Amino acid sequence: MPSLGQGRTPSSPPQRGPDQSFTLGADGWVLERFGRDLAVLRTDVTPASGAAGLLVLSCEGHERRWRLSLPRPMPEVLPENATSGDILLRPSRSPGRLNLALIGRAQITGRRVLTLAETRSSGDGFVPAFVRLLKAGPERFDLLMRTAGPALRHRLFGTAVPAVVFAPVVRRTDLIAFDDFLATCLATSE
Repeated sequence: MPSLGQGRTPSSPPQRGPDQSFTLGADGWVLERFGRDLAVLRTDVTPASGAAGLLVLSCEGHERRWRLSLPRPMPEVLPENATSGDILLRPSRSPGRLNLALIGRAQITGRRVLTLAETRSSGDGFVPAFVRLLKAGPERFDLLMRTAGPALRHRLFGTAVPAVVFAPVVRRTDLIAFDDFLATCLATSE
C-alpha cells in the first residue's frame, strides 16, 4: 500500500480537479445606481457549458461587497463545512503589465458563494482594487482559496492550485461603467 504523499515532492502543488474556468463579462457589465452613494456593478460568470453564475460588486456608504456565486460548487478545494476563508485573486498571463494580487477574507456558503465585505475609509480596498485590475486588462484571473482553521493556518497560497480561473471580457462601454462605479465607491469613502 502506498504511503500518504508518495510520488509527490513537498514543493509540487496538488492536482487540479474538474474544470473551474469561467468568463466574466461575456454579455457585458451592468451598472445600477440608487442615489448618490449606492452603486452595484454585476456580470454573469459563464462556464463553457451549463448555467451561469453571478459576480456582484457593491458600494453603499462606507460598505463595499464582492460576491461571487459560482454555477457549481468547488468540492475539491473547499471542505464541506467551510464557512470562511482567505482568497487570493491574481492576474496571470499578463507579463510585465500587472503584478498585483488581492487578498481578502470571504464568507463561504454552500461551497459556491463567496462574499467579501469590507468597510474602508480610503480608496485602497479589495473592491476598488479589483475594478482597477479589470480596467488594466489582464488576460485572466486566478482565484486561490485557503480555508480558515488551525489545521490550515500555515498553508501558503503558493502551494495551492487555482480553484477558479476567470477570463475577463471588457468592452469600451464597460470602462465607463467601471469609472462611474469607482467614482461612487471613492466618493462614499470620504
